[in-house]
Amino acid sequence: MTAALIGMFSAMRKAYATHPLEDNDSNALWVKRFLASFDAIFTLNQDTLLEDYYVGDVRWNEKWSGSYLPYMERINAEAKTHPYLLVDSPMTPSIYRAASPGLQPYYKLHGSFNWFSGTERLLVMGGNKAGTIRTSDVLVTYHQEFAQQLALPSTRLMVIGYGFGDQHINELICKAAEAGQLRIFLIDLLGIDVLNKQTTRTIRTPEPLVERLSASIVGASRRPLRRTFFSDPVELDKVLKFFQRA
Repeated sequence: MTAALIGMFSAMRKAYATHPLEDNDSNALWVKRFLASFDAIFTLNQDTLLEDYYVGDVRWNEKWSGSYLPYMERINAEAKTHPYLLVDSPMTPSIYRAASPGLQPYYKLHGSFNWFSGTERLLVMGGNKAGTIRTSDVLVTYHQEFAQQLALPSTRLMVIGYGFGDQHINELICKAAEAGQLRIFLIDLLGIDVLNKQTTRTIRTPEPLVERLSASIVGASRRPLRRTFFSDPVELDKVLKFFQRA
């Protein structure tokens, strides 16, 4: 299973290399400047798309001089040390990478396919994600910092492509929303209806996410981001106004 998963992520990385994040015909760097507008980026994705195209000592706007992965450092390792290793720059937890003033933090809440703790992959998958997270100090810290960011006064959270299928993540968002400070903007092909998805083997019923989060929703977009950035100026204006709301 692990070998198949790592092979899939490796194939994804090769595919991304042939399909640039930005529009080839534009020098506007819409996606990178958009990402640089956030105070922090949290992701559940375990691929390396943003590491390859965005994260690093590169300035995409005047707010940050670059971005980085807190508590992680690159290591030199041979394939024989880490089975199925298909990437050039694996990473491992490090207490020395905790704070980088002037750099935007980028947190991978479920680890990454090229992260290791010793010889074990730091990759959260399966049905007991919360339990797996508790075995890793760096992932526990990531989730604590996610909760702290959500709890800050007047916090705004833009949720892009998350299906609200992870209860441990949903609970952090709901608690912040119920405290009355959080404002949420959804980008998903289902729009706000994504909050209704809750599936069991025999029946589909809504989890009470709509009831818990509806008062905090300030907007939603059903457009794919690529279309928004490169061919839909009206939708782009709506998305960018998210950053102007107090």
